Amino acid sequence: MSVKDNKCDSHPVYLRFRVYEGDGGYWRTGKRWNSSGCDANYAQWHNKHVNAEWRIYALRVEVCVDDWGTDTCRASSPAYNPYF
Repeated sequence: MSVKDNKCDSHPVYLRFRVYEGDGGYWRTGKRWNSSGCDANYAQWHNKHVNAEWRIYALRVEVCVDDWGTDTCRASSPAYNPYF
């Protein structure tokens, strides 16, 4: 996974996973930050995994901007677990 600030507005960006479990609820993983500004390269993370107490139904990648109040976030389409 990787994230880069393309807007150059002094607001750091981050990404995380939304993990959906079989009961319909979800939780979020920790934030992976890129606070280096718009002139920096992508911040990258390799070989990440998610541990869940229950079986994982689906995942979404959530990309956010750390702006005033509630952060502005967008989520990917869900990637469903074919073994659920």
